[in-house]
Order: sequence, then C-alpha cells, then structure tokens
Amino acid sequence: MTMGRACVAILEPDPLYRGVFERIFFSSGHEVRYLDAGVLPPEILPSDGVLLMDMAQGECTAFDLLGAIRIQHPMLPVVLFCDEDIGAWLDDLANYERVNVLARPFTREELLFFIDKLLHPDHAFGLVHYLKSDALVRVFALRSTAEVRGLIDTTLALASEWGFDFDYDFKIDLVLHELFLNAIYHAHGYESEKKQGVPVSLPEEETVQIEVGHDENRFGVTITDFCGNLTRSRILESLRTLEQQKSVERLLAEGRSISDIFRQHGRGIDIVRKNSGEYYFVIERGRRTQVVIIFDKHFEKDDQNASIKVIEVGDARSAEGA
Repeated sequence: MTMGRACVAILEPDPLYRGVFERIFFSSGHEVRYLDAGVLPPEILPSDGVLLMDMAQGECTAFDLLGAIRIQHPMLPVVLFCDEDIGAWLDDLANYERVNVLARPFTREELLFFIDKLLHPDHAFGLVHYLKSDALVRVFALRSTAEVRGLIDTTLALASEWGFDFDYDFKIDLVLHELFLNAIYHAHGYESEKKQGVPVSLPEEETVQIEVGHDENRFGVTITDFCGNLTRSRILESLRTLEQQKSVERLLAEGRSISDIFRQHGRGIDIVRKNSGEYYFVIERGRRTQVVIIFDKHFEKDDQNASIKVIEVGDARSAEGA
C-alpha cells in the first residue's frame, strides 16, 4: 500500500473518537485537518482530499450538512462513520455520489487502505493494493459453476497453509460461494438460470478472475468479472429492498435452505456485508467489477452493523446515462 500525502478532513464531535483518529493518522503521512460543524463554511474543505464525518453531528446528522458541502465540492469523497445499522439512511445515501459508510468498530489498516483507494483510484483494482508490501498473491480462472466448490476448497486450504486458521471458516465459505456464483450468473446475464439452480459454463473467451493472497495478518480474495454491469445504485436498491424483508439470519433460523436464500434478489450483497471482515465493491462501468474481501487474522467482525464501500473508477456520472 502506497500512501501519498493528502488532506484528510475530519468532522468528529466526539473527543473520544477524535483521539482515535489522532492515533490512526499519527504516522500515516497524511495532512489531517479537524473541522467544527458549528463553523463549517464548505469552502475550507480540501478539494483534492477526503472528508470523514460521524453520522451524528450534535443536533443534526451528516446528511444535514452534505447538501451545502456538495455545492462547493461535488466530487469530494466522503466516508460516514456509524455505530448502528445504516438501513434507516439508505434513501439519504442514494442521493449522494461518492459517499460511503464505515461501521464501527474498524481497524487502523481498514481505514487507511480505504482512504488510499479513495485518494488513488489507480490502486482500486488488484488484491496487491489491499495487502502490505510482503504480500503473496495467486491467481485462478473460474469459468463454470461446476468449478465453484473446488475453488472454494482450494482457497480455504491456502488460508490454512499460510497460517490463517480461522474459527469462522463457514462465514468465509458462505461469502465465497455467493460471490463466485454471482460473478458467473449475474454478471454474465444468467439470472434465470441461477433462480432455477441450473449449472452454466461461460463461453471460451470469457472468464472470472480470482485472486487469493495474504500478508502477515491479512488474508484476501478478489473476484473480478469483465462485464462491469454492477452499479452503486443497484447495490443501494438491493439493500433498500432487503430492509423491507426478513434478514438472512432470520431466514436461516426458520430453517430455510442456503440455496433458497441465494435465489432471492439482493441476498448476496447482504451476506457479503455482514459476514466479511472488510469488503469493497470496485466498479469500472462497462468494463469490470471487482469484489474485494479481507479477513484479519486478529480481528473478527462480531456484530451486524455493516459498512457500505463502493469505489467507482472513471466518470460514473456519464456512464450512468450511457
């Protein structure tokens, strides 16, 4: 991970969390600027940096401030921090581009890696950019649903070989199963086949690329399709739909099968958000989509508050109307 010096503006009213940010950024190389919501003229924000905001801003919320901020800085990346489920804010989130959500708790590395991608879009694709400099990465090709089970077993075996003996392998298995299948079925237009559980193979010239790798404490997997059909709006719409339905956890408690849950629209995104240590959706519209998942050897996510991290590379606004 290469960190260039850039301005990180922080709008955090809680002194406890301000102290956390001070420790995180102490040796990061970034210029850090703390702001006060009560005296916030938008023009003082860095046009080439990133803005971090707590969702709670005293008597108002981050969304009450974003309107004025966006007038002066329409393309400034914003990261909102939230201590609760983001579901109630999905409609507000859909009104703003380049706004993501990072749920607490998070690790120092998770925050710094994420900021690096927002500041340097050329780092957004490729597992090597989500691991430290001593990383080892292996690449596999996935061309059919029949290969999914074997490749998941290979991935988990590599994790064990590299010293990552997770006690929650079932979560990783669940996430990989859904992501591998989605990259074949949904990305390539086989939605009806997935609903029916029909196996498919991609044409000879098409493939899904899988990267598996690690550094000293992070184990990661990327899944890349070369279609680029996923969009931020589709992700948010799927999550809004899920807010009106029962959660995956309740469906499992009721005895519903995993295969039945996988056939329901939007469940895959929910599974990834709630069961991955870190995850990112990286989109280059019309060219490729990559999902990145990272599991930390020493940190396990143990709550249902889930982040929303979507990185769009290129001019997403012009692509939306293409």
